[in-house]
Amino acid sequence: MDNQRVRLTKRLLKEALISLMQTTPFDRITVKKLCEEAGINRTTFYLHYTDTNKLLTEIEDDLIGFAISIVNDHVIGNPSSAEIFSLLNFVQANLLTFKILLSFEGSDSFVQRSADEIVRSIKERFPETVPNEKKELLMHFALVGALALIHEWVNSDLRLMPEEMAEILDKMYHCIIQTT
Repeated sequence: MDNQRVRLTKRLLKEALISLMQTTPFDRITVKKLCEEAGINRTTFYLHYTDTNKLLTEIEDDLIGFAISIVNDHVIGNPSSAEIFSLLNFVQANLLTFKILLSFEGSDSFVQRSADEIVRSIKERFPETVPNEKKELLMHFALVGALALIHEWVNSDLRLMPEEMAEILDKMYHCIIQTT
């Protein structure tokens, strides 16, 4: 029962933060305002977080962790269109959160952390034809480029279908690999 209550409290706080970030710069969101939006008291907030930065970091960690689990659930080797499509469906299901996190002033750290964590997760899966000294650089290049495309896609309110975006990202990835 307690775990369920904790999950509910954290979910309410995360939803409230994303909601507030739509209209309020992050550095102007106070714990008081956040708690009012979430409908909880400040004591409850401080049971789970020291400040709003910790809450934001947990939101980012949740997204990055889930994205890595999607990647790791697929067959070892090159990312396939199906794997990319699964990731894009995840972005689509969490559109508002991604829109906020990719657009706010501190988004560079989210993009960099995402790339770093995903590279660490899939480094060994990168094609063996690519020399080891180039793998990490190429993976960062591909991932940051993919995140930039996803950012544009999110900001266009998903103008293209996830299947079309997956095809574009798959082609981009294979172009990068083929040129090495």
